[in-house]
Amino acid sequence: MLDFNFHLTTPRLNISYFDPSNDAHCEFIFEMVNSPGVAIQRPTADVEKAKAATPREYGRTLLNEGIEKLEEAGYGRYLITLKPSTDSDTYSPESNDNDNTPFSQRQGEPLGVVSMRFARFPGPHPKLPDVGYGLLPKNFGKGYATEAAQGLLKYFEEVKGQKEFLGFCKPENEASKNVLRKLGFREWEVRNIDGVIKGKKHKTLVWTKGVEVGEGVLEALGV
Repeated sequence: MLDFNFHLTTPRLNISYFDPSNDAHCEFIFEMVNSPGVAIQRPTADVEKAKAATPREYGRTLLNEGIEKLEEAGYGRYLITLKPSTDSDTYSPESNDNDNTPFSQRQGEPLGVVSMRFARFPGPHPKLPDVGYGLLPKNFGKGYATEAAQGLLKYFEEVKGQKEFLGFCKPENEASKNVLRKLGFREWEVRNIDGVIKGKKHKTLVWTKGVEVGEGVLEALGV
């Protein structure tokens, strides 16, 4: 069972699990999937379903769908919130930030989502987890996506022992490409891949981190 007091810290941010029982979390994920640049990456049927439901109903359904993979291996979406203060410049998964209040009871401004996804759907899928990120438009241009993704990558590298990662973005998305470069990812090429968007191939620019360069590498990784 997920421990909703679990969280990672970076200098300005907290990274934590979404709690489907938290109405604010449900409403926020609904806002995220319908925000510019996020909704267009989801199947049209899912976007229309979101519009037909109440924010809480749809958000709760979406968050509940990912609970099992989060419990098993930590794969899924994580909430990015702004820390009340930015006096810490040290990454520490165990940090309590001088606040004895259980993390699940703290209030923080939600900024966006950072994710580590793997085997989203049954059938063919990439052989490595991929990092992702999305922010509400008002939070663009402040370095939050890079900082949150760095924190999550560090956690998977140091705690879970994962050393190789994929990244995907639209070829025209310069902001996302800049984030992946800052994270140390290598740009490859545009591919049509299975297992990222439900029910169809996803045309995306492929990136890797920690993966050796060579002929046939992408094919071996299922992309």
